[in-house]
Amino acid sequence: MPRKINKPIFIVGSPRSGTSILAWCLGQHPNIFPVPESNWMGEFAVNIASSYQIGTARDNRTILSAMDISRDEFFANFGQTINDLILAHRKALERKRDLEGTLKRKHSTSEQKARWVDGTPEYSLHIHGLRKLFPGALFIHIVRDVESVVRSMLNFHRVAGTQLVANEEATYKYWLRMVNACLKAEQAYGPRVIYRLQYSALIDNPEAAIRSLLDFVGEPYSAKCLEPLAQRINSSNVPVDFKSEDPATDPKIVEAARRLYAEIQQTPQPAEGSPAVADQLEAAFQEPYLRATRLQQELSDQIAKVKHYAAEIEQYKLQLARQEQHYTAEIGEYELQLARQERHYTAEIEQYKLQIARQQRDYTAEIEQYKLQVARQQRHYTAEIEVYQSQIARQEQHYTAEIEVYKSQIARLQRQLRDTRKLSRLLDNVEKAAKQLSNSRRWKLANVGAVIKAKLSRGKVPTGYDPLDKIVTAYSHWRVSHPEVANIHDEIKSAQFPNIPRVAPTEPESETIDPPNCDTANCAD
Repeated sequence: MPRKINKPIFIVGSPRSGTSILAWCLGQHPNIFPVPESNWMGEFAVNIASSYQIGTARDNRTILSAMDISRDEFFANFGQTINDLILAHRKALERKRDLEGTLKRKHSTSEQKARWVDGTPEYSLHIHGLRKLFPGALFIHIVRDVESVVRSMLNFHRVAGTQLVANEEATYKYWLRMVNACLKAEQAYGPRVIYRLQYSALIDNPEAAIRSLLDFVGEPYSAKCLEPLAQRINSSNVPVDFKSEDPATDPKIVEAARRLYAEIQQTPQPAEGSPAVADQLEAAFQEPYLRATRLQQELSDQIAKVKHYAAEIEQYKLQLARQEQHYTAEIGEYELQLARQERHYTAEIEQYKLQIARQQRDYTAEIEQYKLQVARQQRHYTAEIEVYQSQIARQEQHYTAEIEVYKSQIARLQRQLRDTRKLSRLLDNVEKAAKQLSNSRRWKLANVGAVIKAKLSRGKVPTGYDPLDKIVTAYSHWRVSHPEVANIHDEIKSAQFPNIPRVAPTEPESETIDPPNCDTANCAD
C-alpha cells in the first residue's frame, strides 16, 4: 500500500494575526482539512533530537549508529507516522466537529483529503524542527499590523475567558519574538518553503490572496476557501473605543515593534534561502539536546563519582566495623576494670564513711567540751570584767576628786596671779610716777639740796623722795631677781589636765592711781 503524501501546511505568525481564520480557509479545500492547534509537535521534535543523540552516543555500540540510521531518516519516519495518524483519524475529528457545530461545511466527510493544515502560532519558534519531521512541509507566515494584534491580544479574555498576556508590554514583546522567528525562517529557507502573507491582503482582496496561497502549496483554486471569511471566527470582539496605551509600557519596545512592522511593509521577502542562516537555526535547534547531552555526561560523571565514593564508603564501613569490634573488646575490658575498681573503691568508701562517722562523734564530743570550757571562761572573764569595771569606777571617782582639788588649786593660783599682776602694775605705776617727780622742775626747785647732792655724787645718790626711791629700788631689784613671775601664767596653764574644762581667765580689775596731793610740797608739775 503506497504511503500517503507527507506535505502538511503550517500557518505561523503572532497570535491574533489571522492564523485561525486562514487555517479554516485552507481547510475548506477539497484536498486539505484543518486540525486543531496542536502545540506539541515542536517540543516533540526537540525530544526526538535528544533521543537520536542518545542512540548514537557510543557509535556502533548503540543501535542507531550500528544500523546506519541517519538523523534525517529518523526524524522523517516519526513525521510520516504522525502524518499517517492524522489522516487516518480525520473522520473522527470531522464527526466531533459536526456534533459541536464548529463550522457549517457544504462538503461531505467522505471526500478524500490527503493534506492537513495546522494554525498553531507557537510553531513560529519551531519551524526548523517541524521541517525535520516533515521535510515536505510548507509554512505560511501571516503578518498583521502590530497595533491591531496588541488590541486583540489584550481583549482575548472576552473570547477565551483567560488572559493571553499579562500586560501591553508583554504583548509587544510576544509579537516581536514570533515575527522575528518567522523572518529568520524566511531568510533561511526562502519563498519555496515559507510564504509571507499580509493580513490586510487577505481582508482587502481575499480571492487573490487565496489563489496565491493555493499556488504556493500546489493545490488548485477552490472558491470554498473563501467561505470562512464571511464569518467571525475566534474574534476578540475589541470595543471600538478601546485604547492600548499603558503608561507602564517601555516606549523603546513599542518603537521597536512599530519599526519592524514598517520594515516588513517596505521590504519584500528574500528571493532565496540562506544556508548560513539555516545553519544558525540548526545550531539553535541542536543546542537544547547538546546541552542535555552535556548535562547527561555531567550526570554520568557524577554517578561515577558517586559509585567511587560508595566504594570508599563501603571500605570505610569495613574499617569502622573492624574498629568497632576492636573498641568493643577494649570497652568490655575497661568495663571489667571499672567494675573491679568500683567494688574496690566502694569498700574503701565504706571504710572512709565509718572513719568519718567515728571522727564526727569524736569531734562532736570535743566541740561540746570546748563549748563548756568557753562557757566557764566566759563566766570567769565576765566576773573579772565586772571587777575591773568596779575598779575603774572607783579610780574614776578618786581621780575626779583629785581633778576637782587641782581645779580649786589652779583657781586659787589664778586669783593670786591676778593679784600679783595688779601689784606689779601698781608698782610699775609708782616707779613711773617717781621718775616723773624726780624730773619735775618744781620738785627740783623745792629740793635744791637733794639735787646738788645727787650731782656731787654723780648719780649714785637719787634725787627723788628718799622713802619712795627706796620702795622703787627694792621693787626693781625684786623683779630682776624673780624673772619667773612673768611666766607664771603659762606654767599654770601647762599644769592643767587636757580633759579638765578650761577656766576662762578673769580680766584684771582696772586700777587707778590717785595722783599725789598737789597741796603738799612733793607735788610735781
